Amino acid sequence: MNFKRMTASLTVLAALAGTGGCGRTVAAQRPEPHPIEGSVDISFFTEEKVPEPEPELPADPLYDTVIGAKNGSALAELKSGKWERTELGNKFPQLVDGITDDAVAGPGISYELTLDTDKSVRILDLLRNYTRNDGSGIEGCAIVTLPDGTVESIVNSAPDIPADTPEEDMKKAIRSLDYFSTPQLVGSTAKILVSGAMLCTGAEQYYSDTGSIHVYDRTFQNWDSDQSGYGYGIDRNLFGTSDGGVYTSFGAFAFSSNTYFMNALRTMGYDTFAPVYNKYFGFNSDGNQLKGYTLTTDWDKIVQPDLSMLRPREDDSEETLGVRDRQTAMFAIGMCNSDGIDERVSLMYMNAVTGAVASGQMHSPRINSATDVQTVPGTEPLPEEVKSGMWSLMYEDAVYSNCGPAENYDFYIKTGSASTWFEDDGELKPLECLTITGFIARDSEPLKVITLFIHNGADFAEYYTDDNGETQYSIYASSFVPLYREIAGIAAE
Repeated sequence: MNFKRMTASLTVLAALAGTGGCGRTVAAQRPEPHPIEGSVDISFFTEEKVPEPEPELPADPLYDTVIGAKNGSALAELKSGKWERTELGNKFPQLVDGITDDAVAGPGISYELTLDTDKSVRILDLLRNYTRNDGSGIEGCAIVTLPDGTVESIVNSAPDIPADTPEEDMKKAIRSLDYFSTPQLVGSTAKILVSGAMLCTGAEQYYSDTGSIHVYDRTFQNWDSDQSGYGYGIDRNLFGTSDGGVYTSFGAFAFSSNTYFMNALRTMGYDTFAPVYNKYFGFNSDGNQLKGYTLTTDWDKIVQPDLSMLRPREDDSEETLGVRDRQTAMFAIGMCNSDGIDERVSLMYMNAVTGAVASGQMHSPRINSATDVQTVPGTEPLPEEVKSGMWSLMYEDAVYSNCGPAENYDFYIKTGSASTWFEDDGELKPLECLTITGFIARDSEPLKVITLFIHNGADFAEYYTDDNGETQYSIYASSFVPLYREIAGIAAE
């Protein structure tokens, strides 16, 4: 795995190629910056006095504390006032460090986690051993929870950090390689949110899809379009049609039409979709604009972006209104990160959203067995007809993506891809992010919620030279369906 490549991509460039969906064939293009107007005066919040550092943990043996997995194996131990990961804990450094950072230490205190390390190690091995092209494994993460948010596995497969890295730099590097709780471009999995808003508000589900759409200053295309687009209209509906259980056509959700969902979100408008995102999917229901928004877990507060950055203001210039409109379109396909508007979310959040579809309610992720199951503050249960509709859409996408039923359960998924770039020694290189999020269910009862994220999807792409002599590559999130099924098989045991 390439640590240098990962370090460079931490300042990832905006995804503005005009492609998205469940896979694509594209050439890397350098994005053009479009600064948004306005600034925020934060002087009022500036600390006049530097706060005192937190006291060190007591070295008294009475304070020795253990954080253990579901099977009782220790993941981290507090000894002589310092947390140390065990050999097993070193397999999950980002997760364990995130827990120990805020863990309470005291006489008789211990932590029993819901984390199934036996299954998690097997899933981690799947990611690391999945190779192609340059021989490197997957850089990304896999999350497995119960529908109520209880964590069974959070696996983070990251590039190797040089062993001679100083301790403090090592800690920073480990944190920077956290794929599950940091903002990512989640691609077309964001269409789960758009579809939920459409079903909740009764939005128009028909659209004449030409294969491309122009928003403000940019033209976007569907993932399977060539650079000229389709050139003709295709009548699309959100749902496909089936006859006797066999699909005779697939809808916009399964096909993952970018133009369809860009049009849908822009047509609904901020004042229509934002309340649904908050009420049912907890986008900005936990927190406030002053202090920020989070997805609160029982071990961390995962940052959520401010959705109101997409809201048009009365004093916006024509250019700023255009930028907000374009970024709203990009938000619909999970690729909004440019021009001062960053609406990226974490994979933990997307897994929780999928859990809300599975269970009918948005739950806060929990990993401490002593913590009660909790719903995300400010959210309400999904209307039953909306939940049923979302199950139908995600089942249809599973069929479309060749992820049909297993022997003892059915799959309900959404795939997504996002094209980004990073600079390596002055050279612009592609960094394809691929996501599959979904759940498995038996007899209409959801069993496990599973999210797979591949940060280095371009490493697994097929490269070729087009007629103009330019290098192109082709990759699909659905290419990783066999791996997703393997993870589901482990989770279902």
